[in-house]
Parts: sequence; structure tokens; C-alpha cells
Amino acid sequence: MRGWARGRAKWPSRIGWSLLSIGIALAMGCAALPGGGASSLLARGKTAVEKGELLEAYAIFKQIEREYPDSEENHEAWHYAVAIFQRKYQELRHKDPRSPWVSEEPEFLYGWLVHRVARGDGDKAARILFRGMPWSLYQAYLAWAEGRPETAGWRIVAEEDNGIIEKVEIDRS
Repeated sequence: MRGWARGRAKWPSRIGWSLLSIGIALAMGCAALPGGGASSLLARGKTAVEKGELLEAYAIFKQIEREYPDSEENHEAWHYAVAIFQRKYQELRHKDPRSPWVSEEPEFLYGWLVHRVARGDGDKAARILFRGMPWSLYQAYLAWAEGRPETAGWRIVAEEDNGIIEKVEIDRS
């Protein structure tokens, strides 16, 4: 009886330690709840947007593109990410031209756009990204896309008015 009681007493402490370990891992972001995935990330991103935490939201939307590029949530994440990018790009392109929002993030979005074209919804995605933005963003895209095998077989054609992109199409010739 004595051995049985001693063995039985260990179970609650093992369970307690296991739960504590899981709780710490979740709090530190080292583990995900089952069933999370892209939908969980999208919900977190939307919540961050609602709270005005745009940098955190943008990072979450980028994570969806990296980890779940073919998910339905990726489509919605694109819209949010582009809106945040456009706001930051416009805000910083003259004030801080070496800001990542001007120097690095456009290239990430160009790559994301290439994936959208490959999935068949590139026309709309290109219009969302470029329309209303400065002509220099389109020129930067052309320089980025030149000679890349992933952009072979199609090109983005844009028209501007007074330095602002007005019309965007994908030419698949």
C-alpha cells in the first residue's frame, strides 16, 4: 500500500509540471495550440490592426505568406499587409528613404505578388499594390523583376498621371 500511495502521489506533480511547461511555451510563443495555423494568425493580425499595432500586424501577415502561402487566409492577409505597407511607405519615403519600409518591404511584397500571379489572382493583387502609389514604386518593381525567372511569361504594365500610378494590368504575352 505504501508503494502505491507514493507512486500515485507523483502523478499530480508530473501533470502539474507538464501543464506549467506547456503554459510557459505558449506564453513565450514557442508552441501553438492545435488547430491554430493560418486562421489563428489572421485573427491575431486583425486584432493587432484594431488595436493600432500596425507593425505587429504586418509581421503576422508576412508570417502567413511565409508559412501558409496557399491558404485562403493568405488572400485576406495580402489586403491588410498592402494597406499597412502603403501607409508606412508613403509616410517614410521622403523622411527616411533608407527605412525598411522603403528599401526592403517593397521587395517582400513583390515576391508575394509573384506568388499571387502564380495562383491566378495577380491582376487584382497588382492593382491593389500599385494603384495610387508613386511611380517610383513601379519603377523599383521593374528593376526588381528584370531577369527573374519567376516573372518570365508575364509583366506588369502601369500608367501614371502626375507621378501617381493610375492603371495597372498584367500582360501575359
